[in-house]
Amino acid sequence: MSAVAHAALPVVVALLILAVAARAVLWSKVDDDLTRVAREHLEALTSWCLIGLVVYGLALAAAGELGVLSFVLAVAMGVVAVLVRTVPEPKDAPEPVAAPEPEPVASRAAPTGSLWARQR
Repeated sequence: MSAVAHAALPVVVALLILAVAARAVLWSKVDDDLTRVAREHLEALTSWCLIGLVVYGLALAAAGELGVLSFVLAVAMGVVAVLVRTVPEPKDAPEPVAAPEPEPVASRAAPTGSLWARQR
């Protein structure tokens, strides 16, 4: 195995484990702060995992060592990364209703008469 592919594989596996853990936190909603952190980082974790898989595959192909097993391994990890990223979160609470916007100033009734005219 080439040195780049040998270095990329553990990084990809670690990123995939962290992405799966982030999805599990979002699914279980253990803690509000932990859920917020997982939501913020899930997309980046899966993106870097997919980038690492491309590096892994290109390094193996450049070294002439890309076999069926390594290809299937890379594709399987890529599928897991995409599935972890796209699984929707369960919605327990209803979405908050937005407050109505105030009426624009221009649509309010304009006072009659001139500004300098005396009102009787």
